[in-house]
Amino acid sequence: MWIYRYPRKGNFNLRIADLTEIRRMKIEVGRPIDIADVALIDEFLEITRENSCQ
Repeated sequence: MWIYRYPRKGNFNLRIADLTEIRRMKIEVGRPIDIADVALIDEFLEITRENSCQ
């Protein structure tokens, strides 16, 4: 989890979730569309791991 501090318009913090956190939330919900999202997240993480090793 990251907190982005938006400097221009007052005291404004924006919480940014990482993919593992989003994946965990979607598994907890368990709807078919969320399970499909989990598969896409897993595929993306696998591809990025393969590319970072090269």
